[in-house]
Amino acid sequence: APSAGPPESTAEFLGAVSILAGLPRPQLEQLAETTSAVRVAAGDWLFHEGEAGDAMYIVRAGRLEVVREIAPASRLRVLGRGDVVGELAVLSGSPRAASVRAVRASDLIAIRGDEFQRVLIERPEVSLELAKALAAQLRESRPLLSPIRPLPIAIALVPLDGQVPVARLG
Repeated sequence: APSAGPPESTAEFLGAVSILAGLPRPQLEQLAETTSAVRVAAGDWLFHEGEAGDAMYIVRAGRLEVVREIAPASRLRVLGRGDVVGELAVLSGSPRAASVRAVRASDLIAIRGDEFQRVLIERPEVSLELAKALAAQLRESRPLLSPIRPLPIAIALVPLDGQVPVARLG
């Protein structure tokens, strides 16, 4: 059987991710040195809604789903190879807006928030690619349905005889 070639390095993988594709090779290598590998078993949670956003993740292999656990619970999107998750909490400094669970065993690359912000400051082209990726997510997202406000209805009680206690019923 033919050899599949050498395994893909972390820097090579990061260079293929849309928001990081503009980084020169030396900076990809530098960023790769600061990352950590994360393995999530099928059915396990990567993080939960409301937790602090200390890192962002890039899916290297596997499948994960982004869900809202707080009512109304819903599945927001499915993530696969090359997808980025957790970047909004890192950028905004606010808690996670949704939860992420592995649909099947998944391998991810974690980039600490401070490292990602350093890249954004040093390389404005990464900020542009990130803005494009977030705009695409926003365009594809479904608006949350707001509760339908019922139309006002007036009910009139007209007694046909003196037997009906209209004042009490009203």
